[in-house]
Amino acid sequence: ATLDGRGDQIGTGEAALDRLLAGNLTLAGRVGTLADGGVNVSGLRLAGQHVALTADGGIGRERSDLRAAITLPDLKRADPRLSGKGEVTAQLTGPQNKLDASARIAVTNASALGRPIPRLSIDAVIRDLQGALETR
Repeated sequence: ATLDGRGDQIGTGEAALDRLLAGNLTLAGRVGTLADGGVNVSGLRLAGQHVALTADGGIGRERSDLRAAITLPDLKRADPRLSGKGEVTAQLTGPQNKLDASARIAVTNASALGRPIPRLSIDAVIRDLQGALETR
């Protein structure tokens, strides 16, 4: 399927998500199936004034490689106690029944509860999401 759409005033009932999705949004990209029954996305992008999400890759029965990124230009939209820019990058790898994940969460020029956070990054590696989780 090829996606190409626009929307505004999207509401989910979740206050933080609704603040991020406020205003005009665009959706574009392709979603399809892999030969082994998995799912593939190409150039998937949800973009708005307060959030941007991109994804490329796939999750397959034998092999997966899905990368996604989220950018929040102003964290205050997610939580009024925060400020600054937030970014999340993540990747899923491995066979569909034993996925591994890695992610980086980063904030820059931020504050939380009025305290400055010039730069913060958190790296996470999670092995075997559906089984015996091992995290670092």
